[in-house]
Amino acid sequence: MDAIEAQFVIDRSLLHRQARQLVACRLSLLAPLQRMPTLQKTPALQPHELSDITAEAVADLLREGESLNTQMSYRSALRYWAAWYGIRFGGQISLPLPATCVLQFIVDHAQRTTPQGLVHELPAEIDVALVEAGYKGKLGPLSHNTLVHPLAVLSKAHQMREVKNPCQDAKVRELLSRTRKAYAKRGDLPKKKDALTKDPLQLVLADRALLLFAWASGGRRRSEVAAASRSPWAFVSCEQVAMV
Repeated sequence: MDAIEAQFVIDRSLLHRQARQLVACRLSLLAPLQRMPTLQKTPALQPHELSDITAEAVADLLREGESLNTQMSYRSALRYWAAWYGIRFGGQISLPLPATCVLQFIVDHAQRTTPQGLVHELPAEIDVALVEAGYKGKLGPLSHNTLVHPLAVLSKAHQMREVKNPCQDAKVRELLSRTRKAYAKRGDLPKKKDALTKDPLQLVLADRALLLFAWASGGRRRSEVAAASRSPWAFVSCEQVAMV
């Protein structure tokens, strides 16, 4: 037997051994299942779909995990969607919404520049009706942040229903992107707050240290606090404080 034939025999033997190991492994996995008793009162579940009880439990956990403010914010946004849709299209809203409705919502509430000035497409009569009914806070277009919020809520509602999401439509996404840039060019986006830098942070820490010093040992007189030197400050460990 030459080297090639010997290698062939070895490889075939190895394959047979691996095949036997796979069969043994499969049998060991099935063995516990074969020993399980047949349940009479509890029906078996379908692995690819949720039962009504499970779906309700999932919804309860999702709802319980949300803060009260988030729930109220979501309800308010969905109520506004239903009211706007009803008065704009003369019907009851239902999911999934087509992307054209979302495009209409955006141009109804976002300002754009025209030769006549800044305009939006929500008719004045509908605007007044929404405000008077309590669905809208005030007349006129929405700020960018206020516009984005109901769209995010609508997108979330479609995701939770596992239906086609119009907010992921290419035209909707492009319009939202361009709308944000238009607001930014007009200076209508909220300005970012400056980060807390080292100097004011040190002042805050120094004031806190002074308050802790004043209340140490049961409290100190104002004269003692006023006479205390604030320079140089030094940070010490808890062990060093305990030794004082």
